[in-house]
Amino acid sequence: MVAPHQPMVMHEGTDQAILLSYDYSDSLTFSHRGGGWVPQQVTSPVGYRAQMAYDPRTDRLVLYSDWMRQTWSFDGARWRPLPMRVSPPRGEDFVLAYLPALRGVVWVGAPEGHAEAWVLDGPTWRKVAQGGPALGTGFAAAYVASAARLAVFGGGTPRGALDTTWWFDGARWTAAQFATRPAARSDAGMTAVGPGAALYGGISNRLHGDLWYLDASGWRLVDANAAPGPRSGARLAFDRSRSRLLVQGQRDYAKALAPHDPALWEFDGANWRALRSGPAAGAAVAYDDARRVGVAFDPIGHTWLWRDGGWQFVATAVAPAARTWGEMVHDPARGRTVLFGGLSSAGQLLGDTWEWDGTRWLQMQPSGAPSPRVGATMAFDAARRRVLLWGGRERDIYRDTYTYDGVAWQRHMGTQPNVDTSAGMAFDPWRRTTVLLGANQSSPQSQTWEWNGAQWQQRLTATNPPWGYWHLVADPTRARLLAISGDSTSAGIWQWRGSDWAQLPIQGRGRAIFGGVFFDPQLARPVGLGDAVGLVSASTFVLSDTPAQTRAYGFGCGVGSIPAVQAFGLPHPGVRAFGLDCDAGAPAVGAGLFVSTAPDDRDLGGGCRLLVDANRLLVRAVAVTDGFGRAHFPLSLPLEPALRGQSLWAQVVRFDPRVPTPAFSAGVELRVGD
Repeated sequence: MVAPHQPMVMHEGTDQAILLSYDYSDSLTFSHRGGGWVPQQVTSPVGYRAQMAYDPRTDRLVLYSDWMRQTWSFDGARWRPLPMRVSPPRGEDFVLAYLPALRGVVWVGAPEGHAEAWVLDGPTWRKVAQGGPALGTGFAAAYVASAARLAVFGGGTPRGALDTTWWFDGARWTAAQFATRPAARSDAGMTAVGPGAALYGGISNRLHGDLWYLDASGWRLVDANAAPGPRSGARLAFDRSRSRLLVQGQRDYAKALAPHDPALWEFDGANWRALRSGPAAGAAVAYDDARRVGVAFDPIGHTWLWRDGGWQFVATAVAPAARTWGEMVHDPARGRTVLFGGLSSAGQLLGDTWEWDGTRWLQMQPSGAPSPRVGATMAFDAARRRVLLWGGRERDIYRDTYTYDGVAWQRHMGTQPNVDTSAGMAFDPWRRTTVLLGANQSSPQSQTWEWNGAQWQQRLTATNPPWGYWHLVADPTRARLLAISGDSTSAGIWQWRGSDWAQLPIQGRGRAIFGGVFFDPQLARPVGLGDAVGLVSASTFVLSDTPAQTRAYGFGCGVGSIPAVQAFGLPHPGVRAFGLDCDAGAPAVGAGLFVSTAPDDRDLGGGCRLLVDANRLLVRAVAVTDGFGRAHFPLSLPLEPALRGQSLWAQVVRFDPRVPTPAFSAGVELRVGD
């Protein structure tokens, strides 16, 4: 059975893989259409101890959470709860699959030791079989079309793993007798592929890294040593439109993911390819002003560039050793991005100096380099045209200061800030000084220090931010330094006014920022690289102080059911997972969406009013309602900072050939946020 807290399945109607990631604090929905994982701006159900399956009859995913005893559906854009009169019994080991013989999604588990099956039947789950074979924990299952049955393989027992294959036709269980079959294992990944099913990995007395294929005639070994490597708890899905098998997942079942594995692999039948959507958590980041790109170097040893609101992987012939918690800053005087220190994948502290010139990495051999360390903080001192490094730690905390000119590191003695490795540092271009904010374990408040090129001086302020892991960044839109808390606590976001700190009324992220923060002039916002959100690729945050909102205005009108319009997601520039859903009240009727840059209130007669300005239309779209009377209108806003704070105005019109006059929905105002 795949990992129950990160189910993955293909949504065939939209040709996208959907993964629900749950990390014990929140759930996030990700989609994949041939690149990396893209987070969706939707409210997600709790994904702990949950499984998903695609229902081709309704073109929706069905999710069942054993932990919450809840059933949900997903139409490719929005999750909806499905209230159930009866649900399957509790049991962490279960699978969901669509079984044509039962014309529905079935739940298969063994809560009392022996297999039983339930089918989703309208507003309830209904038991269809019980008293089946004894299934071990962590069994794998998938529908095999050539056999017209569900296949169940393996599982773990107190006496060891199983290598048995069972068929289930919707009513009866049959043991399959195959001489060639995978070795005994539990926690393998399995999914339907064409007329058969693929099985990957698993664990017995060792981890397995082989790929198998099952059809009605039996098992066949496809790849004995597949590139993703040995792993248990992997999630599998098959992308039919691209003929690719997707493997997402774990090495060690006790861990959410192996910390340095690519997050997603695809297999075309001959070759494996690793896919990523961004740097791994723990990457070092900086912004190259001359080339107008963010630069990241991650714990896998990969280099990434941030352009146009997204990350792009860059292959390099030479690269620094992979590392976590290295420190990086751009030196505009020399056009180089400087990387120093960190912790290698082997657990070794590093003290090397590398430079990125925009196309390649160069290892430098400067004299006087700081000792190997993690947790240092760096900034570029534009007044002295030097890279400035402060602090870090090995076994003990370092409180020392170095500058770097591209040739040598120079240590500066004298008074040092009495703070630990939670400090952040940035150059203040409005006061031409470098500011450091940090705290130590003995004080609940942070301290502010300034570097004048020769020594540190503490600035005593009336207001101090609380203790936190701070990142500092210059924000030219505010002409202030911002201090952004690197952890997920309520330390918040503060601005430095040259003599005192003031907290900004910006809602916190609820997640940690591990990699650092830089200012993106194109977005006109600070960008932070955060933790893993249940995936290897780190989350990326853009500071938002303009909330996105939607609200209804005016009234609907017409004969029969009045169309009801509801937004899914929130309107942000560059966000694809946003749009409007319309419940037109009847299947197979026309629905037209009109979006304008201005509202209107024009009398159309018969009590109806046009609520959008027809002379300033931005979007015209037409759809036919589905069998439930609904129409889906995705809206993709361009990545334009000028849209922030602007309002768009939308209205839907229903055209039903059986009704002589159209019906109009109420209006929806879409206020674009960050």
